[in-house]
Amino acid sequence: MTQNWIEFEGRMAGDWRLDSYLGNRDGVAVFQSSGESGDSMVKILRLGDENAAAVRNSWTYASKSPGDHLLRVYATGEAELNGTLVFFAVMEVPDICVDEIVIDRAVSDDEARSLVAGAAGALEYLHQRGLQHGSITPAHLHVVGNVVKLGVDTIAPAVEDGWQSDMRQLGTTLIRVMAGEENAGNASVLPRPFQAIAKGCLGTGGRPWTAHRVLQTLSGSAMADPDTSPSPAMMSPAAAGHSGMRLPLVVTAAVLLAGIGGYWWMSTPAGQKAPAASLPVAAPPITTATTTTPPSQVVESTRARTVSPAAKNPAMKPGWAVIAAAYVNREAAEGRAARMARSSRALQTQVFTSSSGSKMSYVLLGSGLTRDEAEKVLRTARRAGAPRDSYVTKLGEK
Repeated sequence: MTQNWIEFEGRMAGDWRLDSYLGNRDGVAVFQSSGESGDSMVKILRLGDENAAAVRNSWTYASKSPGDHLLRVYATGEAELNGTLVFFAVMEVPDICVDEIVIDRAVSDDEARSLVAGAAGALEYLHQRGLQHGSITPAHLHVVGNVVKLGVDTIAPAVEDGWQSDMRQLGTTLIRVMAGEENAGNASVLPRPFQAIAKGCLGTGGRPWTAHRVLQTLSGSAMADPDTSPSPAMMSPAAAGHSGMRLPLVVTAAVLLAGIGGYWWMSTPAGQKAPAASLPVAAPPITTATTTTPPSQVVESTRARTVSPAAKNPAMKPGWAVIAAAYVNREAAEGRAARMARSSRALQTQVFTSSSGSKMSYVLLGSGLTRDEAEKVLRTARRAGAPRDSYVTKLGEK
């Protein structure tokens, strides 16, 4: 059954108002919710859908085991929206997703350090609890302030050697973000120490490295031979929940990734390359726990900065509009609109910033239309290469 998710805008999921519909993926809809404590991301799935049980369990695991490198889940619950029973999860809002970065360029060595440290930190945490992530891809790697985190839609009890699958995915993703799809599986093109890490994760010459081994190598403190490194200490999710203690996350690095423009999870990047300056990602090298980074070298995080002020929308007319992407930062929306326009001359893009308290900025493919006109524009835009999750909505100044 196809769900018209936008009809839930303005409804309440528990104590959270669904202010803006941002799109959906794999049966999970995403809404922006603004409150006194700031913006949150509310994900919703229909109870009874094919993958509902698995995703619901994943959100529950994440809410009960809030690792430092997993997207934080503030609350979960059930609700009835317009007669539809749904399960929802309230999460923190990522600043940017890694797949939005790598569509334009490869990540730098310092960025790769931050990404690997974040992913490996999350995997060690999960593997110690008898869980596996199951989808270590750029689309599930997010930046939140100064921390790189994994998404939490695919967590499940680990199958036999499930941790090895996670580690192989990490190796594949590391090569992809540093060297591109054309070098898939070829770790030899990477610089040190990433070549050794990628080969270790892929199990070259033996079984895959553990997440702990990756963190050791990244920090320069590795001592064990990769072929003889022990398997991660495992416990079942049930045992972890009743153990009365929390296994410590091995902290081997101070991860700082900053200066990134605003991003919303649901955007689908265009294929056209943009100048590197449009995504100014920077991260200092990994340091050991005994090293102190001078305050002058610590870059202010994206989440700490004020969201770009809303610009006036003089040409915006009330009526139906076609939305291709949504951002929490107008500058990021303008950059995305420019890339989409360069990728296809048939796409006429513009940016609209809400005058409501959320100050969300939207990439539009048409506005001031009738419903029929908007549907026609949507069909044409998709054929021209617009994101498949673009949608029609009623839009106007509030």
